[in-house]
Amino acid sequence: MPAGAQKRAKQPAWVKKLRSDIKADNGNGFLVKLPSGRSQVQLTTIFDDGTRQQNYLPADLKWAAEYALTIREWVRDIRKILSEDASKSLKQAIAERQGWSGDKREDGEGAFNAEGWDNAAERFLASLRPILRSNSLKLIEQRVAKALNTLKTAPKPRNYEAFIRAYAEQHFYKKDKNGKLIVVTSAGGSGRKRGIEDVTRFLNFAVEECGASNRYRPKLSAALKSELIGTRPVDSKVGRKTIPLTDEQFSGFLDWLEENGKKQLRLAVGLVGYFGLRECELALLMPTETAKGLQLKVGMQAKANAKTRSAPPKEPRLAMYAKCDGRPVNEAMDMLAQYHSGFVKLPKRLRDQIEKVAEKGFFRDVGDAFSEQVKATQFWKDLVKIEPRMTPNALRHSFAWRVHQSTEMIVPTRAVASAMGHTHATHLRYYSEFIDPDQTEKVFEQFNQGVASA
Repeated sequence: MPAGAQKRAKQPAWVKKLRSDIKADNGNGFLVKLPSGRSQVQLTTIFDDGTRQQNYLPADLKWAAEYALTIREWVRDIRKILSEDASKSLKQAIAERQGWSGDKREDGEGAFNAEGWDNAAERFLASLRPILRSNSLKLIEQRVAKALNTLKTAPKPRNYEAFIRAYAEQHFYKKDKNGKLIVVTSAGGSGRKRGIEDVTRFLNFAVEECGASNRYRPKLSAALKSELIGTRPVDSKVGRKTIPLTDEQFSGFLDWLEENGKKQLRLAVGLVGYFGLRECELALLMPTETAKGLQLKVGMQAKANAKTRSAPPKEPRLAMYAKCDGRPVNEAMDMLAQYHSGFVKLPKRLRDQIEKVAEKGFFRDVGDAFSEQVKATQFWKDLVKIEPRMTPNALRHSFAWRVHQSTEMIVPTRAVASAMGHTHATHLRYYSEFIDPDQTEKVFEQFNQGVASA
């Protein structure tokens, strides 16, 4: 060593680790040091073009081991600010980061603080408690708990897309003892759809109401949602889940409801079964006086989704009724008239949920309220003992079953699909087993008989 030269001081272990961690977090180009004679930490940024900028971090960040983690987080935050807006200088990025409150629940960076996300989750659930019944709230609480787990699990997601992908991977699948992924939430089902919808609402609330970073603002494209939800296997047996009420069962249910004094629920059951309604469409009934008499139109908002919400609203459909063998010939229209006049009302629990639709912005709680009241009846409990897979949606299925099965009359499948408010493809997917395969021959026989011969 030349005479008079000073030996370079050995760097403490914490400094070596801090610099290694910063490099691991951000790659090359971010350096920290304490310049000789200074009390503030200096950050140097080297840009892709080789230029570099230097500036000092706030004075309260001491060059000491106990501040290493905080310095590391600051560098990571500053790198993210610069990557999101290349026009900003290092000085501007430090000033922006310094403008945060320091309480990450309030400064828009709650994702870096577990307590911040817990706080946002509690506020989100508190906003729902006055408007949701216990069963619905319990499901959302479970999904929010899963979201918190995703947000806190390393590697922590740093934006919405990373979050929603990690959420799907962690909670729609599990690993067996060999590390192989096993599906726990069926592809294409409501479990995935509602899970994604509920945690997306939570993230949006965290950004809008709790100051979480704008990087977590939901941006769920139709393509990404479709990818995460997936589709049902093409070889699935649709018939296994399309279980209708037979005429005898539908008739028996209506009689049981009348005998047990449940006139309001009987009206709801009758409208769904006779007109082939989705349960939630009880919120969208529009009886209309026409030159042909009273008709039922049904709004189409209940099926709005990410793809259709931006499209012009669909016109209400004309819902037709299908008579039930052995029932009074005008019973369906009598029920519609009772509803239209207010002579018989829907159950109060249903009416309460219908009134809340505008506030909530969705219809599913209307359908849930209807389903729960149906399931609570002894008649339905007895049905389920015979057919455990029976669900209240069997009332809607019974409409298609009657149209296609209970008479020799051939009704075009497109007409039935239109009356039920879904596509022809959907109708065939769910109800093709109800359609007599010999109908093709019968249709052409009728056609040829109706054409005048030369």
